[in-house]
Amino acid sequence: MIQFGIRFIYGKEITMKKITLIAVALLLMICMAAVGCSGGGGNAASTNDKAYLDLINQTEVGDSLEKITEIIGFEGEVQSDNATYVWEIGNGGFSAVFREGTTEEALSVKVLYDNDDVVNSKVKIKDLDTLKEKVSAGIHYDDFKEYLGGVDGVLVEKGPVTKGYVWRSSNGSVVTAAFKLESNICNSFVGTER
Repeated sequence: MIQFGIRFIYGKEITMKKITLIAVALLLMICMAAVGCSGGGGNAASTNDKAYLDLINQTEVGDSLEKITEIIGFEGEVQSDNATYVWEIGNGGFSAVFREGTTEEALSVKVLYDNDDVVNSKVKIKDLDTLKEKVSAGIHYDDFKEYLGGVDGVLVEKGPVTKGYVWRSSNGSVVTAAFKLESNICNSFVGTER
């Protein structure tokens, strides 16, 4: 009998109001289960945003493949050189280079960034010829970043003797630079001014 309800569940009448409440509760449980299963496991691979950029701060030259894999949360794909491993994450990724034949110590670690993910509207790239002169004279990281608007670069690479940073402005201008670990002096840069 249907009269704003159904009478067949445990001999009790279920009204449309109760059916609606049950349906809403089931829908909420399904949504919560979907969110819980969507990879929110706390590793970098579970993100769909810029969080992968922070992997460079969690890894070091000398880390083993096992440790890097544990930090990232899934195994990387070995490249044809049998020394480079790549993890695709969100819009970008991460790579680690090892001495061929061993995965005990990374020689370098690098963020494979999407250009849009490193844009900073505060970055001001101007007069790259003057910046070239400053690099030739031995510019320190702090002075380099001041020249580009006082904004820290995005750390994108760690090697045995240098760290690499990128500065990208909202107009598409970009500078990448390497700084010596011991002195924090820039030893090379490449830039495009628009």
